[in-house]
Amino acid sequence: MYQMGFVGIYCDSWVDTGSVHVCCGRREGLNRRVHLRRRAKYDVIRCAEVEGASEFDAGTLREMLTTGKRADRARAVNLARHLPPADCLDLLLEAVTSKDPQIRYAAISQMAEVGKTDPDRVMKVAAELLVADPESSVQSGAADVLASLQVPGAFDILEEALRNTKDWMLQFSILAGLGELGDQRAYDVLVEAMSSEEDLLRVAAVGALGELGDVRAIPLIEELAEKAEDPALRDRAQYALNRLKSA
Repeated sequence: MYQMGFVGIYCDSWVDTGSVHVCCGRREGLNRRVHLRRRAKYDVIRCAEVEGASEFDAGTLREMLTTGKRADRARAVNLARHLPPADCLDLLLEAVTSKDPQIRYAAISQMAEVGKTDPDRVMKVAAELLVADPESSVQSGAADVLASLQVPGAFDILEEALRNTKDWMLQFSILAGLGELGDQRAYDVLVEAMSSEEDLLRVAAVGALGELGDVRAIPLIEELAEKAEDPALRDRAQYALNRLKSA
């Protein structure tokens, strides 16, 4: 059996926004999140067979990872999830150093759950990728990992990255992650983002405010739920509002 996805990211649905695809889905071990990829650069490729995964040990997958064939490297990253957590993490940490941005993205996107086995080490790697990786998709995956790990210091790293980037794709990922991070200092950052001219950034900010659980946001979100012209923004505002009022 084959699972189709963007190098290990399994999606419930795709929304075409023109320059990018927005994947609205659930990743293993993570809360609902929105992931993006640049259509011009990346292709959806066939991922690894899940059946028979137990036949591969860490040594075999590491050998596959170092091959010159992209399909084998992608397969190794996908099959890493079936290894013991420590072995899986070691392989993913090796994969994020790949010259291939698609492989780096696949690796960082799986690291949130397994990263809990060594959160300090993963936080350091994710922070470096967030700042220095040339691909915004990899940076966005790193932001997601930092938010999911919920380790001390993550908020400061994410806030600084948000202030220093003009890439809306990365801004979106950071804003969406701030809700899951759960640091109440994110409230002012998210409220500020609600005034963005980019509707998708406002969607991310509103959803994150719902996750953050700060009831001060209720009046602001009520207004959006009633008056926002964008139906996606209204729907997200209503979802956040329901979550805040039921907390």
